[in-house]
Amino acid sequence: MKLVVVVAALAVFAGCQKQDEAQQAAQGFVDQHYVHIDLVAAKKFTTGLATAKIEEEEKLIAGVTQEEGTAKPRVHYELLERRPEGEDRVTFLYKGEARGEDANDVFTRKWLVTVKRDSGDWKVSNFHEFD
Repeated sequence: MKLVVVVAALAVFAGCQKQDEAQQAAQGFVDQHYVHIDLVAAKKFTTGLATAKIEEEEKLIAGVTQEEGTAKPRVHYELLERRPEGEDRVTFLYKGEARGEDANDVFTRKWLVTVKRDSGDWKVSNFHEFD
C-alpha cells in the first residue's frame, strides 16, 4: 500500500513539474513581449510560428524610436485558464491590462499563448491577442 502511495505521489509531482516548466515559458514570454515590450528577449522563448510572428513585429517597428520622455504603459496580467493538450503542449489564456501615463487610459486584452516541448525545452509555439 505504501508503495502505491509513493508511486502516485511521484507521478503527480512529475506532472506538476512539467506544467510548471510550461507555465514558466509562457509567463517568460508574456513578461518580455507584453510587459517589458522587448521583442528580442521575447523571441528567446519562441519557436516556429511564434518566432515568425515576432520577426514580423520586428520588421514593422524597424527604425522607429521611442520619443524621449515617453513612458511605457504599466501592464499587469493574470492567468485565466490552463488547457493541457497532451504531454507536450499546453495553452494558457491570460487577461492583460495596460495603463498609460494617464491612469484613465486603460486597455484590456486577452492573450492566448500555446507552448510545446521543443528539443526537451518548453517554447511558445503560437500566440494571439484579442478583446
